[in-house]
Amino acid sequence: MKLKTIRLFAVASVFLLSSCNTTVNMLRNKEMPRLFPITQNRKWGFINSQGEIVIQPQFELVLPFTENLAVACLSREKCGYVDEAGKFVINPQFDRAGRFSEGLAAVTVGGKVGYIDKAGKYVVNPQFATGSSDPSFFMSLTFNTFSEGMAQVKVGDKIGFINKSGKIVINPQFDSAFPFFDGLAAAQIGGKWGFIDMEGKIVINPQFEDAQPFVNGLAAVMISKQYGYVDKTGKIAINPQFDQAYPFSDEGLARVWTSGQTGFIDKEGKYVINPQFGGLGNDYQVGVIMAVTSEIQRISFSEGLAPVKVGDKDVAFINDTGKIIINPQFNFATPFYGGLALVIFDTNSPDGEMAWIDKEGKTVWRETKNVPKTYMNTSMSVSNEAANVSNTAANMSVNSSVPLPPSNSSAVSERIGRLTTDSNLRSDANKDSMSNGIHFKGAKLQILDETSFTQQSGELSTWYRVRITEYGCSVDTNLGCGKNSSNDLDEGWVNAKNVLLD
Repeated sequence: MKLKTIRLFAVASVFLLSSCNTTVNMLRNKEMPRLFPITQNRKWGFINSQGEIVIQPQFELVLPFTENLAVACLSREKCGYVDEAGKFVINPQFDRAGRFSEGLAAVTVGGKVGYIDKAGKYVVNPQFATGSSDPSFFMSLTFNTFSEGMAQVKVGDKIGFINKSGKIVINPQFDSAFPFFDGLAAAQIGGKWGFIDMEGKIVINPQFEDAQPFVNGLAAVMISKQYGYVDKTGKIAINPQFDQAYPFSDEGLARVWTSGQTGFIDKEGKYVINPQFGGLGNDYQVGVIMAVTSEIQRISFSEGLAPVKVGDKDVAFINDTGKIIINPQFNFATPFYGGLALVIFDTNSPDGEMAWIDKEGKTVWRETKNVPKTYMNTSMSVSNEAANVSNTAANMSVNSSVPLPPSNSSAVSERIGRLTTDSNLRSDANKDSMSNGIHFKGAKLQILDETSFTQQSGELSTWYRVRITEYGCSVDTNLGCGKNSSNDLDEGWVNAKNVLLD
């Protein structure tokens, strides 16, 4: 099972689609999403479908709303749930938190998984390990979600299933597994994948190198390194011939990948849209969508449109005849849901700019980032005395809250500097955010991004996102040189007043 996370959100991230119902059998009776996650200045909030901010960006991480509640984290180890007014209805107290599904949500405390109800009370006490080995923040709980009344749990190094009272109804015996879809679950045993029913009985023998859930009557499986599809009796319905294959959409189309090109087939295995588009990357996987919704068929086609890559870079949206409806212009895009799709505009920044668009391609909401100041020698007359300021400052500590301008007009990513004191690299441009690691005075760094904001005191605060390229030595001689701990990260945000630009 191939599960990789995409680098859209600090997370995990994550967090591509919104769903207000999680049972595949109820797809046509579900309530559509009302709120959509946004990020601004590295804080998360929510907008409505008109692009109006309903919940101000204030959280470090979020998941989309499901069953009228959304995961919201004040830090990466302090997560709870908010309502559609942005009020915490379940206090932030969990190390990890998953989306609500069928009235329950998986949460992690002290490295153990339990389940809570919408009042925040434990229905199943924390006692299980995470069902996925994926280390990313939210993906670790993806496969613990309840689906069709069952949730997978990990006991020791094996996977089993519990019911909503927490009783183990299928003994832990599998190496890995998907949640139940269409009454069956893909499960791995002895290195091979097969399918089990809700009593734990093997109905399709483990024989496949990889397998995905049954959706709309068929499941993608790998045989001899090629993907095809089987029906619920285990009979091959579409011969293995694809390098990658995804679940069939409600429109009856499946996204497939072969010879470096993406196309779409019908349930007879015939191409409806010939392979002609680029792929959306190895991270465009079933597991990514499962992080926030069980409607995994949307990965192929959703609401009559599908994102595809045109050429080597830009992503467009096509209809079910292969016609481009929204012109190629995005760095990345997710399927439509509730009339909107999340896209990433490539603005030459490390993460791009996130936006939500409607089905005509119009931008409903777009992230705005602080653009670093461009210093140009032609914009002002610089005296010889002023030109020598940076040389003088190199021999003293920097106490000003305003960073010195760079000595040339290089882009932010080309600017370098050094720490003027021991500094705590933060996960966000905020002194109260989580520590990524401590680095010592003199450490050489590369500036990746810059942001400025006005504090409550009225003072302008500037922060750099940096990557440490050479270690320094602590102002505390007892700590020596290098970095504070081998586990400390070499990238994070630091207050500009602690940086002297070269």
